[in-house]
Order: sequence, then C-alpha cells, then structure tokens
Amino acid sequence: MRKIIHLVRHAEPVAVHGRKGNLSANGIQQATRIAIYLLEKVKSKDVAILYAPVLRCQQTALIIGEVQHVQPQASDLRFHNVDRLIFTDIESKFSSYLKFYQQAGAESPKEYIQRFLQLIKNCEQNEVIVVGNEVNIRLLLQEFAPTLYNRNIKHAECFTVSLEINNDTA
Repeated sequence: MRKIIHLVRHAEPVAVHGRKGNLSANGIQQATRIAIYLLEKVKSKDVAILYAPVLRCQQTALIIGEVQHVQPQASDLRFHNVDRLIFTDIESKFSSYLKFYQQAGAESPKEYIQRFLQLIKNCEQNEVIVVGNEVNIRLLLQEFAPTLYNRNIKHAECFTVSLEINNDTA
C-alpha cells in the first residue's frame, strides 16, 4: 500500500538559557501557516498526525490538528538524545553526532528508519503528517528524499514523500 507522508519540522520555539521551550509568537504564526498549507495539500479526510514527544513538536502538531480537525498523537519519533544537539555544518557535524551515538550504543540511523517504517505501517491512515525536529526530519529525508537532505531545514517547513509500505517493510 502507498502512504503519503508529510514531514514537518516544528515551528520556531523560544530559547531560554539555551533550552528550547514553548513556541514563540513567530512560531505560532509559522505553525498556523503550515497548518493552512497542509489543509490544501492533504488529499485524504482521514489523516493521522504524529509528533515527537517534545513540547515544540506537540504545540506545532496541535495547531495543525485544530485546522485538520484531527487529534495529534505523541509517537516514538525521537532519535535518542541526538535531537538535543545543535549543529551548524550540516554534513560533518551531523555525521559526527551519529557516529558518536552509535559508538555509545544508541540506535543506528538504519534502525531508526526501520522503527519509523513500522510506526507508519501500523498507522491505519494512508496519509500521515509527521511533526519532528531537525534531526528526525533530516534522517527521514536522507533515506526517502536524499536530494533534500543536505540543505538548511527551516522551522515549520514541510516535505511530502510517498512510501510503498508492504509486508516486507519494517
């Protein structure tokens, strides 16, 4: 079966003492704009909204859910604690962090992708909005849309991919 996945990076949060918290006023506007965009983009009336269990992802998903009239669900979308690290040189720092976490025994990107595919496979809906952080979205783009991987991913930016999910998947 074919599933349409809309990958959304969370909207802009307020950073206090280096920690990200609630969405900023600009972040709320970003989330509202992406919600309206998705209302036009989503083809199915039966859509699922999944979000990483992080406040900024939850708040973005709730705004999208209000517009879609869908209750978002927290999902195990985090890639261990990698998403708490900040990197500016996308390719080298991202690769370094992944190697560091793999050496520490964390799940590999391949294991993360398999877990993600199983999550999507178990989802009843054929169209799914996934709200995550930059690391989540980057890992998924690297696998499913590699031409988009090596670019800056803005807050509340959306990427749509079509995945063939079958019994052999995940």
